[in-house]
Amino acid sequence: METTTQEPMTQEKIQDLMEAKQPKPREKSWRPVAGGILGIIAGYANILLGGVGLFKGFVGLKLLGLAAISSGVGYGLGVALVALGIVSVIGGMLALARRAYPMSVIGSIASLFPSPAAIAGTLSLVFVGLGRDDFHRA
Repeated sequence: METTTQEPMTQEKIQDLMEAKQPKPREKSWRPVAGGILGIIAGYANILLGGVGLFKGFVGLKLLGLAAISSGVGYGLGVALVALGIVSVIGGMLALARRAYPMSVIGSIASLFPSPAAIAGTLSLVFVGLGRDDFHRA
């Protein structure tokens, strides 16, 4: 029976083997951060617009002579805008932390509701979608 002898492992060889097995860290892109910031901006714009709708009603309906239903429509749209704004802000914060990709996308979609910040919401969805690989896996 033949026996083979191996060289003893030196500290340098062990260190080289440990470094070779480590995956190289991937650079994180700016896309989730930009998408999160834009989602938060769009969310706060929706919350602000919804708050105006809740407390003042929509002036456009009053100008058209629909004052009787303007307060009900204003309250309904105000509540919807505030709710969508809250979802958008939460999704933007999760995108900033690079966690919970599905919720970040839902928050970006919630920021698309027609408001003054719809462009920011659209860009938020694009950036969060393009930055999918940067999110932490659960």
